Amino acid sequence: MRSLRFVDYWKQRTGRLPEELIFDSKLTTYANLDKLNRMGIHFITLRRRSPKLLDEIARTPTSAWRRVELESVSRAYKTPRVLDRRITLNDYDGPASSVDRRRSGARRTDPSADESVEPVGLAPDRHATPSGC
Repeated sequence: MRSLRFVDYWKQRTGRLPEELIFDSKLTTYANLDKLNRMGIHFITLRRRSPKLLDEIARTPTSAWRRVELESVSRAYKTPRVLDRRITLNDYDGPASSVDRRRSGARRTDPSADESVEPVGLAPDRHATPSGC
């Protein structure tokens, strides 16, 4: 996949592995994310907004969300609610973190109609050590 080809390219050009990669989830598979994790490469993938995922996020109790304040940004919603949870993925050894956000003031409505619910990304669980390290 493209993410692993980029790692090879980066290593060839710089002599070392990249420390971190940020890319769209369409560019790789969970098995390749596992390979990146085993290499010790931190990553964030931007998630697809499937109806099933949006429904799962929308059904999460309000108490599971925490409010964060975004500093030094010029945006309308500077205090979104964030849902940071550990999940398991097929073909990925170990837990991963899934981060989702809900804009400040957003109503909890039907997820298919609520544009304010946004799956943000996947990353290695920051409390776990990459396999093989």
